[in-house]
Amino acid sequence: MTLAVKAKSLPNTAHLSAWLYTAVRFTVSHTVRAEHRRQIREQKAQILHSLSEESDSHPIPEIPSRFFDAVLERLNEGEREAILLRFFEGQSFAAIGLTMQLSEDAARMRVGRALEKARKLFAKRGIKSSSAALGAALTSQAVAAPAGLASIISTSVLTGTASIAATAGVGFAIFSFMATSKGILLLASAAVISALGYATFEHRVATTQSDNAAALASKLSEAEQHIRALNDNNVKLLQGIKEIAPHPSKLSSQRAAKENYDARRKHALDLINSGDYAGGLKELLWCYNEGSLSMPGYYMTRNSVILPHLANLAGKYAPAMAALRNMQKAANDAIDTDPHDQEAIGDFVAFNRALNESDATLSRYDHLPSDCSGP
Repeated sequence: MTLAVKAKSLPNTAHLSAWLYTAVRFTVSHTVRAEHRRQIREQKAQILHSLSEESDSHPIPEIPSRFFDAVLERLNEGEREAILLRFFEGQSFAAIGLTMQLSEDAARMRVGRALEKARKLFAKRGIKSSSAALGAALTSQAVAAPAGLASIISTSVLTGTASIAATAGVGFAIFSFMATSKGILLLASAAVISALGYATFEHRVATTQSDNAAALASKLSEAEQHIRALNDNNVKLLQGIKEIAPHPSKLSSQRAAKENYDARRKHALDLINSGDYAGGLKELLWCYNEGSLSMPGYYMTRNSVILPHLANLAGKYAPAMAALRNMQKAANDAIDTDPHDQEAIGDFVAFNRALNESDATLSRYDHLPSDCSGP
């Protein structure tokens, strides 16, 4: 009939087989959409009818769409699945129980608890209604997928029983056969659509695999280059370590100097404890002025390690106080010579701290140039 209606509008160059194939495809698509819409209307009507008696006393609330996702996220997995199966897919309690591996009564209770929890969550957002009215609202706003369509299409795609290269005679026979029954029409339409989808799917899979292989090869090449660069850096680091590593003889000399320094510092404290202040003062001054200079690490701590012992000795031995004053004066003179001498400034501050003369430090800072700063 479609061919008879469209015969006058067909161009002279049109091939009958190609036109029949296109006509079949459009007719099948229109039939599938019409069946889809019909099933949705029937499912909604069935659910609304089952809830109408309970929701008559409570008006069906208008729920903004932004609230649906927020409320569904607050439900646990089982409650969310029950709500979706019942009100969004329109399944019966028996079907829900089969899907969730529950009895029909248990499925009914699961849906009821989930709906009550959702009602309380909507109430916190200012939407108050009964559970029945809320169920009717969910049903009226949900869009369910046509039952069985996904399984029919997926089965046809996986089995691959349809052929994409149909001749004109076969296409016309398929069209005539499908027109005899609505159920057969749906099945045939699924087969035609699956044939097209299967060919497209194979092409996309092949293209995706090729692209993935190329991307993987590129990443492997980048990883190899990165590994080579790391190896080169490791070689350079090893060479640098060999260059800066001290010679064994130098390590031995430093070890000996450290042992000598520690021994003389301990000897100084032993002499002071035994009452030999002069001998102890001599050893402490050597540790401060000479021993620490031979070891940079010790030199940086001489004011915190040796100077406190000198200050304690100065409190009971006048020559130690005189020696401490002389070092204080030498540091002050060095600052006068070069106000930017950070080492002299640091020593002067340390001597004043040991002698409890912080005011001298402040006075000295007041006379420093503005561009100078202490440690």
